[in-house]
This record gives sequence, structure tokens and C-alpha cells, in this order.
Amino acid sequence: GGVGIAKSLYVGTVLNVAGASTLAGAVSITNSTNATTTATGSLILTGGMGVAKDIFIAGLINVNSTSSFSGTATFLGNQNTTGLVTVINSTDSSSSNSGAVVLSGGLGVIKSVYIGSVLNVTGASTLIGITSVTNSTVSSSISTGALVVSGGVGVSGAVFTGSTFSVAGASTFIGVTNVTNTTVSSAYT
Repeated sequence: GGVGIAKSLYVGTVLNVAGASTLAGAVSITNSTNATTTATGSLILTGGMGVAKDIFIAGLINVNSTSSFSGTATFLGNQNTTGLVTVINSTDSSSSNSGAVVLSGGLGVIKSVYIGSVLNVTGASTLIGITSVTNSTVSSSISTGALVVSGGVGVSGAVFTGSTFSVAGASTFIGVTNVTNTTVSSAYT
């Protein structure tokens, strides 16, 4: 039958429990063995673990499989991920503090970045390499074309236009202006 113990119990060797166990008080494991695999450490679980409240981990978290965060996840320290990271939250971004992923600091990316929708940059941008705009929309006004600039444009090097060059306002040419095509437009004949 059962055993009721009113005071302490000390077991000098292995304690094997075949059935479910309920521990009503705090459980302390004083063994300090570090974990380097799923089969090492002070506490080894063959199955899963369900925790209703917070977990505080002072060391590293090593995850060998897919992880899912259904709520808000806050990482205060450095995070090293060797596998693929996928965020399934689809919240769109409307500012620097909204969206599926929000970073308080900067973002450094060694390789390519693909953005499937609009890219909004509120601060100044510096593009060190060649910038190519592959959109081929023809411009018919100051608000149309593959590249539309609301303000001015300053260019320190040469500009080559492969098609018509239209200027709606007054133009000032400070340097030498060379016109190599001598064909006279019919509008001025």
C-alpha cells in the first residue's frame, strides 16, 4: 500500500518512481553539471516539459529543432542562431516601432535583403555601391516615372539621359553647354 512520511526522507542512492509524482513545494537540484547535449546536465528529461509561468536561464539556450513563440519574445542578451529563423507573424509595419519584427537598435546584414512591399526610410540613406532601378515606367510629368523625387537632386558627376529631357521651370547652365545635334525643331521654324 501507500507510505506516509511526516518528516524528511533521505535516499542514499537512486530513487526510482514508476508512476506520476506531485511535488507541492519548491524543488531544488544542487547538482551543478552543465548541459552540452540533450543527454547531459543536472536535470535530464526524455519527454517534453510544460511550464505555466516564467523561466529564468542564466546560461545559454541551445535549441536543436524548430522553435515557436506565440507571444512576445524579449531577448536582452546576444542571440546566436545557426539555423533558419522564420517569423510567421504577419503584422505589417507602419512606423519604426511596429511590425512583425521590431528592433530598437541597428541591423547589420552581410548578404542580400529582399523586401516584398514598400521600403520606408525616415532618415538619411547612404548607398555606397551602384544603385539600379529596374522599373521601366516612362516619365510624362514630375510625378511619374521609375524614380520620382519630391525635392531637388544634386549630382556631382555626369548625367546621361537616353531619351527626352524635359524641364518645366527655368534652367541655369553655369558651365559650358555643348549641343551636338543640329536638327532644328519644327516648333521653332
